[in-house]
Amino acid sequence: MKKLYILLTIYFTLTAFAKAQKYDFSAGVRFGQTDGITVKKMMKRYHAIEGILHTKYEWQGALVTVLKELHKTAFRLDNLYWFYGLGGHVGVFHGNAESWRNKVKTEGFFLNLGVDAILGLEWDIEEIPFTLGVDIKPTFDLLNSREFYWDGSLSARYLF
Repeated sequence: MKKLYILLTIYFTLTAFAKAQKYDFSAGVRFGQTDGITVKKMMKRYHAIEGILHTKYEWQGALVTVLKELHKTAFRLDNLYWFYGLGGHVGVFHGNAESWRNKVKTEGFFLNLGVDAILGLEWDIEEIPFTLGVDIKPTFDLLNSREFYWDGSLSARYLF
């Protein structure tokens, strides 16, 4: 009986502050190292899929990133969430690759494929249907440059 009591105490302590996001779908803008459009679909209690269409002038192209994320309550506040996840990206660029990656020195169209991670904090503003977020997204390109870089951003999304 004592073991059951301890297990139940641990369970309720760990889950007492866990709450799911209060929205189903959101879409908005992302500003940072790469600007773009972001959409997020909450799937299950703590799971989400985020899609990002981003670009940068120097790239002369676009990149699509898809991430599977987990959300957890932050600082015991009902409307503040940590999120983290993994995913990948694919993109197409035109021009001199040297302008966006110093290691590739040919001209033409370039395919970019890679893996991404994300760690961020999202505030679900209860008074209005918006979220504000900040994140860091490390990225590794698998084609052409095989380069690792950091992508940090601020985002604002409208809730549907």
